[in-house]
Amino acid sequence: MNTDILNEFTAFRWDSRSERIVPTRSFRRTEIRLLGVDKQRELMEKNLSAFINGTPTVNVLLWGERGCGKSTLVHEMIERFSGRNLKAIELFDPEELLKLSEEIYNIRYRFLIFMDDLGLDDPDIYRNFKRSLDGGLSMLPENALIVATANKRHLISEINNNDIHPDETSSEILSVSARFGLIIPFYPLSKERYLAIVKYYFKKLNIKWEKRYEKNAERWALARAGRSGRLAMQFAVNCLNGIFY
Repeated sequence: MNTDILNEFTAFRWDSRSERIVPTRSFRRTEIRLLGVDKQRELMEKNLSAFINGTPTVNVLLWGERGCGKSTLVHEMIERFSGRNLKAIELFDPEELLKLSEEIYNIRYRFLIFMDDLGLDDPDIYRNFKRSLDGGLSMLPENALIVATANKRHLISEINNNDIHPDETSSEILSVSARFGLIIPFYPLSKERYLAIVKYYFKKLNIKWEKRYEKNAERWALARAGRSGRLAMQFAVNCLNGIFY
């Protein structure tokens, strides 16, 4: 591997065609701090800090509703720890994990392998994937940590249900999930918390808050099947541009 690009960039993606990492030149910085995820942030910070310091750590799975801040929190952590020898590589295909692992083996940097919206619908894929995580002859190098997001809320309840008798597919899903030693849940926002985040974005964007925005913000969220930090930000940006709901 050409380590010069590692010195220059923070974020990368694995290109399966060329079988090498490619810099993400347009890495998105988090300009506004994510709200309502203090506990999740604390857990991520502790695990990543330990990983960077070289102490034993576990792979991380963030699960919950779409738009609740899972991926944004990962971006925030990458940015925060980038000055401490951390590099991030986004991996789109779980079956490419071993190839990526071989590429970064024995390199001085610490690597966060980011798998966004981990798909768990193909049993063959996660059979191979779980072998890479744990249980196969080829293991992750000690300088690599997997952080994945998923929207399969039922996974966690199945893991904690001792009476379940899963079929083959469910068994494979549970087996993959169990290989993430730290599972961090993200829950839907209450109306009060959602409106507080909307007001926060209004303040950041220098928009004067008016009482009528409460009803409009709630209507905006419910029309999109739920409240989330992403929807709060979108509503504020639309109001900034004179688009009212």
